[in-house]
Amino acid sequence: MSISSFSFLETEFPILFNIGQAAEFNLHQDPVTCLFKLRQFGKRLTEYLFEEHQLDFPYDNWLNNRIKSLELEGVIPSQVKDLLNSIKHRGNIAVHQNKASQKDAEVLLFDIFKIEFQYQSLKAKIDQLPHTVLAKAFRGELVGQKMNEYVREVEELGMVAENVVDNKSC
Repeated sequence: MSISSFSFLETEFPILFNIGQAAEFNLHQDPVTCLFKLRQFGKRLTEYLFEEHQLDFPYDNWLNNRIKSLELEGVIPSQVKDLLNSIKHRGNIAVHQNKASQKDAEVLLFDIFKIEFQYQSLKAKIDQLPHTVLAKAFRGELVGQKMNEYVREVEELGMVAENVVDNKSC
């Protein structure tokens, strides 16, 4: 198998890497399996996000309820919620009706790659922030001008990550 676009996940998130790689592998030969794997990816990604943010899983622990909870908690923006819902919907059709188009599989595979790459890029940048800054933020000590400076720095890091993702699509 050739190098996966999801190779950056292999060390820290081997399950996501394996699922993403399987989706890529099946893209051209079996779009149904590709969409099924993307749905698995979305499901596992939401589990990681709940664990990372130390959130309680919903009582009815369905993917749909996880997606809603993650958006309500401010963990994912509406664009990511929409993508996860699209993956869930098209993945359900693929699994239960054995229907999928290659175009849907290509678009969703690329979109999930972009989101995961952006998340990992931002996480790496945040991990590089001095621990003293993060500690102050958690204690609520970053106020006024200092807070604005740190917010600007994090936003700039986010724009850098977005540019990396946009340039990768070319």
